[in-house]
Amino acid sequence: MKVIGIMGGMGPVATEELYRRIIQRCQREYNAIQDADYPDIVLYSKALEGTDETGITDADLAYKEFIEGITKLQRGGADFIIIPCNTLHTFIMKLRQHLAIPVLDMTEETAKRVSRAGLKKVGLLASESAYASKMYDSALKEQGVFCMTPTKEDIKALTAVILNVMGGNESAKDKKTLLKIVGSMVEKGAEAVIVGCTELSVILRQDDTETKLFDALQIIAEDAVTESKRYA
Repeated sequence: MKVIGIMGGMGPVATEELYRRIIQRCQREYNAIQDADYPDIVLYSKALEGTDETGITDADLAYKEFIEGITKLQRGGADFIIIPCNTLHTFIMKLRQHLAIPVLDMTEETAKRVSRAGLKKVGLLASESAYASKMYDSALKEQGVFCMTPTKEDIKALTAVILNVMGGNESAKDKKTLLKIVGSMVEKGAEAVIVGCTELSVILRQDDTETKLFDALQIIAEDAVTESKRYA
């Protein structure tokens, strides 16, 4: 099987969540029990500078730190890389020019899932940087899907929730905030909502709402397990 490389650290909580979901995927879909049933995983959690709860605050510094971590993963034996941070995918085209191994693109894979579901208009929960970069707008547009963004007030509320998750201070109030924003986008015509920030994936689950959610963290976990089953 292929070795999964996880470039973690933005943030540590989301990285932990991704690892857990990979393990759960192996158990539920492939009946993994014994240690040898699970894929080899190389995880590097980088204490990344140039970022905060809003996303990327210093692009040059963040990329410099990011590429250092990615390089260590490649040297550590990873056959492909996944990144448990939607915002950092703004670097993915530049990143691929420096790597000899593939990087699975969370935004592209999520957009493809939305398209395969036959949807044409979806809402997005994300970081301030992700909204500003329009990374999901572009990925969804290529699939013929329109991306809805929340109001400025709701984006500020999302940032507050992200900060709470980063510090381990999330609460039922935060989940209520997310559900309110989801409901608002549905009222405005969203057929589904993308959970496009991995900190938000930690507290918002499909069981919490009747609205269809496309959880980017879950999607990349599933794709990573599938890719690992292919022989290198």
